[in-house]
Amino acid sequence: MFTDLKEYFSKKAKNFDAIYSEETNFILRYLNKKLRWDIIERMNLAFHILRQDFITSILDIGCGSGRLSVKLAKEGKKVVGIDYSSNMIKLAREFKNKEKVENVEFICADFLRYNFTQKFDATVALGFFDYVKEPQVYLKKISSLTTKIFIATFPRKGTFRSVLRKCRLFFLRCPVYFYTRSDIYKNFEENSFKIKDIFIVGQLYFVSALKR
Repeated sequence: MFTDLKEYFSKKAKNFDAIYSEETNFILRYLNKKLRWDIIERMNLAFHILRQDFITSILDIGCGSGRLSVKLAKEGKKVVGIDYSSNMIKLAREFKNKEKVENVEFICADFLRYNFTQKFDATVALGFFDYVKEPQVYLKKISSLTTKIFIATFPRKGTFRSVLRKCRLFFLRCPVYFYTRSDIYKNFEENSFKIKDIFIVGQLYFVSALKR
């Protein structure tokens, strides 16, 4: 059993990274392709938006193993990735070195407690709000750090797989939270974000919003 969320992600770091990597066995590749394709798709959608010329600096919240951060850095963006799992950050730094990119920094810290010294054109949080009990607190800080655009995903409430996921993670003592469209609109509007697009990708909502 895992005693907290931090321990869960530390233990599962390599499993999460395997979703993006071909360095795994055939069965896992097949299952990831069938059941977790939306995780790959959310990264591709975020990359397509964030690679635009008007965005030069990006904060990747809950960056995990750094796949999106490094991909954006290779496009010439200045990227900061933050995650409180030391094992995730270790994988991110290894991937950075492997890809030989310099303009990305990975920080191992709690997002709410970390004192950022700059603002960013864009912030992104993929798979982050799945594990956040009080999104308003995080959105308030994200709003203070963002000057142009914010991209995030939220797991959909009320789907069959959301019930299965909640049960599975309950027994692992890992909290998970689900959202409706109205939940998302309410949280964004109260934190100076105007939603530009919101649509369904598999089991999640993909949201892009402009800073007011």
